Amino acid sequence: MGSLYFLFFKKTIGQYNAAQHTDVQLQTTLTQRKNLLSQERKTANLLLRWQKKHPDLFQALSSFPAVETQLQFITQLFQKNNFYIIKLSRAHKKETVVILQTKGHFQNLLALINSLNQFALPITLKQLSITQPDQYCFELGIEGVRD
Repeated sequence: MGSLYFLFFKKTIGQYNAAQHTDVQLQTTLTQRKNLLSQERKTANLLLRWQKKHPDLFQALSSFPAVETQLQFITQLFQKNNFYIIKLSRAHKKETVVILQTKGHFQNLLALINSLNQFALPITLKQLSITQPDQYCFELGIEGVRD
């Protein structure tokens, strides 16, 4: 008689097991979401405390200029160091890599590299090649910018 009941309730037992498995998955997902929300709140609180301690730096970091503005800053920096820009182009439209072909004296090259290191915006010199005696090709990476 017991096996007869099992045959009648086989479908119901399968549905119960599936519902129990789904419930376990939902509980796990809910726990993960709660943990994620908790971590997000902690991060937001840390950022708020950091913003209150360093308001000027936070303002500077949150207001990065656009790529075009940074290209103007880079152009001015090269001109201040007595370099003539022959060609300025972006490697790819989406990327933040800028290629500059310049003309200038070798004596000014080290001063220019030092100026790039001291520049307020995060610019990295990715590659420098000397194409001709007074012509240089700079590949610069502009970090943390918005288009």
